[in-house]
Amino acid sequence: MPANPYEDDDDLDEQGITLTERELKDGLTKREAKIEQREREARDHRSQLLEAVKVSAPEINKRLLDTFEKLSLEDHKFAEKHLTRIFQNDAQLQNTIDFFDLNLAQREDLLDRIGFYKGIIIDHSMSNPVETGFKEVLRREVDVEREGKIKPTSIAALLYRKPNFTGYFENHFASTEAMHQVQKNGVTDIKSSLTVAAGKAASVGVGVSAAYYDAEGSNGGGIKKKIYITANFFLPKVELSFDTTSPCASQEFEDACLLALAEENEESKFKAIVKVLGCFGQFVATQTLVGGRLFATDVKTFDGSESESEAVNRYAGRLKVAGDTGTASFESDTSFEKSKQENSRNKDTAEKQSFTIHAVGGEGAVIEQAGKWAESLYDYQRWSAVQRERLIPSINVLTPGTRTSIANVLKEFATKHSAMDLVTKYRAYFLFYGKYDDEIGRHTRHDIVVFKNSNDKKCLAVHGESPQAGSVTGKEFEWTRQALWRVTPNGNIVSVIPVAYGFPGNRKTTEFALTALIQTPKEGETAPTTVKVGLAELAEIDRSQVWELTGTGELRNAGLGPKYSLSLPLNGTPVLKQRNDTSDSTIIWNVQEATADDITRSEIQQAYFVLKAPNGLVLSIEGCEDTDSRFTTADRRRIALQRDIGSRHQLWTQKSDGTLVSAITIVRDSTGDTAEVCLSTGTGGVAIAQANIGQVSAFKLDPENRLKFEGAENVTYLVAVLKERQSAQRVITSNEVGDALTLQRIASNASPIAYSVGVPKTNFKEFERIATVDKRELRVDGHLTGIKFIVEERGKGRASYNEYYRLRMMLSVERKDGTSSSDVELSDEPDEKDNDRDHLDWSEGGYVFVDNRYLFLPDEPIYSIRLITSTDGDQRRRLAFEYRLTSNGDWYGLSSCSEKMELLKQDRLGAYQEFDDLQKNGNKITAIALDYDPYSQRIRPKFLRRMIG
Repeated sequence: MPANPYEDDDDLDEQGITLTERELKDGLTKREAKIEQREREARDHRSQLLEAVKVSAPEINKRLLDTFEKLSLEDHKFAEKHLTRIFQNDAQLQNTIDFFDLNLAQREDLLDRIGFYKGIIIDHSMSNPVETGFKEVLRREVDVEREGKIKPTSIAALLYRKPNFTGYFENHFASTEAMHQVQKNGVTDIKSSLTVAAGKAASVGVGVSAAYYDAEGSNGGGIKKKIYITANFFLPKVELSFDTTSPCASQEFEDACLLALAEENEESKFKAIVKVLGCFGQFVATQTLVGGRLFATDVKTFDGSESESEAVNRYAGRLKVAGDTGTASFESDTSFEKSKQENSRNKDTAEKQSFTIHAVGGEGAVIEQAGKWAESLYDYQRWSAVQRERLIPSINVLTPGTRTSIANVLKEFATKHSAMDLVTKYRAYFLFYGKYDDEIGRHTRHDIVVFKNSNDKKCLAVHGESPQAGSVTGKEFEWTRQALWRVTPNGNIVSVIPVAYGFPGNRKTTEFALTALIQTPKEGETAPTTVKVGLAELAEIDRSQVWELTGTGELRNAGLGPKYSLSLPLNGTPVLKQRNDTSDSTIIWNVQEATADDITRSEIQQAYFVLKAPNGLVLSIEGCEDTDSRFTTADRRRIALQRDIGSRHQLWTQKSDGTLVSAITIVRDSTGDTAEVCLSTGTGGVAIAQANIGQVSAFKLDPENRLKFEGAENVTYLVAVLKERQSAQRVITSNEVGDALTLQRIASNASPIAYSVGVPKTNFKEFERIATVDKRELRVDGHLTGIKFIVEERGKGRASYNEYYRLRMMLSVERKDGTSSSDVELSDEPDEKDNDRDHLDWSEGGYVFVDNRYLFLPDEPIYSIRLITSTDGDQRRRLAFEYRLTSNGDWYGLSSCSEKMELLKQDRLGAYQEFDDLQKNGNKITAIALDYDPYSQRIRPKFLRRMIG
């Protein structure tokens, strides 16, 4: 026995205590491990929420601004702000139901709750511009039970499917309040042309980007501009649609549309239809995503002048600073440096921002706790329509007859009014969205204006027939489409001339806007005194294309700020110039609005044609080949048959009385009054073009396509051709029917082709006496791309010759074999009177005149060209070009001498001894001429080339 009977009990007690402590320690360890695991799981928002709602999404424990920026912020921590951390870690695991668990009554209840049978209303005059209609557009089975009669439309058969994703995250970005409001209400795939006044449809829309920084970078901030970014987190439950293959409008909607069509006049019908659609809905979604949507909107407002890149970097910097104390240091990377710059710059500019969180579906009281909000979606009664896509006009579900009548009323009324009229007066915003815009909105009448400079009354115009050339000019005022512009509410000045592009089968059109061609000065350089302007494709957002018309009449560019104003100097080329304190009328512009009658007067509404002779040449007005040439009321220009180059001077139209009228118009004064150019007869029976003013014997086109007019004593005069072996043939009048010229009328639906004039402008030198011209032919053997005059001294130091100067040519050509040369010349022989030179001195054969008309070159390659004096058809000698097609072939030149030839004064005659600026581009020449100014005694070659577009 133990000495102490309680000794064993003590051991047992100690053992018990030890065991209890061990168990307690083990229990505590396990408990601590569980708590640590629970806290770890609580911290891991992604695992909990993914398990709860099976979300296939990016990491939602990332704060919203991290997801927006995609910036490298490994060592930087944001402050714990409730607005920047919307996803909390309190989602609980529990069983949920989906659409497929609902019975028929519950499904019908859900369709009622989300407004499945109702339309969508877009009206920016309301506080919420996108709403669901109060009345039902689609027909449901209840209608049949209620009415008990056969209806002309089918039931909107419900279609549904499980979404591809049970959760996902995406960013939407917009630069206008209008489109921001549309996308904020769940409409994300609709395009709008509303903000550009029915212009380029794709120029405004909702951009979707997976990364905030890229989306923001494409937009940039600006003066008093707002940027909207909306981050969306979706928890979709089901996708719904309906069968659109047959009419499925509700009877109430059908009846309301028929009642609107019964109104008396066009305007009352239009108003009634807009009212009906504003009640039922202008659109219906053919794909509706049902579930919950949690989204945050960040709105940035910038006030100040800053470049696009500055705005982007600044915005990123502000986000980073807003998340911390405003003085945080960001390691040594580019983001940090730019952010610091923006921080300091922020002191001098006004900047506002707002950050809001919204919920669609679920319980709104817990939107700051994403987990609890997700739990609230376990009940189908809290589901909502979170995204509506593939919108179609609600009128498409009407019966065919009603739908066609409604569409016709909308289109006929809209085409007679401007976009701003329809929006401000009739609140028909929906016409500029989706299919309505494609079929109706883009056909509305544009608000067209003319910009007229106060200095010389010239107007801002496209240089050439098409804006593709990219240049603008100042032209005498006339109602032509080159001078017509439309101004968008965003401040873009857009040419009314559309440009088609793309491959066959995929043709598209684009528009060109007035653009400041800004070049960033190099370091150390001062700002330029002038900045060039031109035309460029209309961009979605480009501040160099945004203009402001001030109260003083100045046009200022947003990309350059108030220091520059658009000017039209004496050379006729618009530029942006720095403003100063002195008065300058070249920067003052008057804006004249074009009425419907004005536009009708312009050639936009005209149908033109060419008149082709049996020999393939077309009826043309001489001296008007240049796009910038101007016809006046005093002009009498000869009619000739020329090669068809598609220019305006070869296009004609016919009035209701049969009178033939040219596409060229005459501007009589600055008020815009115009006169037509018609075909008449001049002195000596020559057919001429002149203003159709007063008593003019204008030719008419008879049913046999002959041009004739009734003269005195009932004599019928017809247009005939004077047969000459030339590149162009003169047109005369004759009273002999057998001589009549029968023309083929060919429609010309395309725009006229534009041609630019090129002349040498450098290396001018004056000479005492240019006595001869080198008349030898220079071989081209292809196409001509340039001509340079060379003046060289002859006979110096020779006893047998007097000292004098000779004029000769150097050519730039593109050979048939594809090679090119810019130094084709002959310069190695002494003058021989009969073989190589023509005298310009009047004592050597009479006075010499310069014929400044264009000699048109053929499309096919030519063999050679020469500069020669000739007396064809006239005893006067004239200096002109000639060409031939083959070696030893016939020479082709101008027709008989022009009445407007200038007498060549050889004393102190000067010449430009250089190629023109366009020669280096290698574009072939369409026509050549001599440019001679008798007052300044300067002579040079002149070229007609086709402009781009």
